[in-house]
Amino acid sequence: MQMKIQAEIHFYTEDQMSVLLDVPSEKRREFYEGLLFTLYVFRNWYNLGNHASVEGLLTLLAGAGDDINSFIDYYQKNTIKVNDYAGQKADKGFAVILNYDDTANKPIHFDFDTWGFGWLGTGLGYYSPRSVGTLLQYLLEKSSQRPLYFFGPRYYELLCYSIATTISAFKPSPTLFNRISLQIASDAYAYTFEGKNNSQEENDHVSF
Repeated sequence: MQMKIQAEIHFYTEDQMSVLLDVPSEKRREFYEGLLFTLYVFRNWYNLGNHASVEGLLTLLAGAGDDINSFIDYYQKNTIKVNDYAGQKADKGFAVILNYDDTANKPIHFDFDTWGFGWLGTGLGYYSPRSVGTLLQYLLEKSSQRPLYFFGPRYYELLCYSIATTISAFKPSPTLFNRISLQIASDAYAYTFEGKNNSQEENDHVSF
């Protein structure tokens, strides 16, 4: 099936955010959302280059990958709320489009864009990691509203762990982002939702 998945993260203030997420099919929805999230993280990491905020991004991913419930608790205790997009475009934000066909041997197309940061990217070092945390929080909240809600935290825990490990160990080039992201999302989805153990102990993290 050919899929076009779109997402936008809007920042009205530092603590007022909304997310637009359009996934045209409910079938394997979690997989497509996880693939989009993985690609999004890799692109933000690469765009940050040697900026000091990279360390904060990796700390966020490693923490969520170690214990996703601690990530959830942090956002709940600090009453950080991410709303559904209601049509008002923020002054700053991020937009992505993922085109993916899982029935044919076609390449993934992932378009990444930002607005409101100017030619020099002023503020991206701050908002880029925050956008990853915002999108992760939003996806977890949406996952919690579905019938298989109890799988959602484990799925995103695996994704965050695998992304953080891959970046720290290999620092992949952009030419590999699509292939690596597809592997991470596919394996995490299979492990979590399809009960495929990958010959690991039940509570082990997926490794790549």
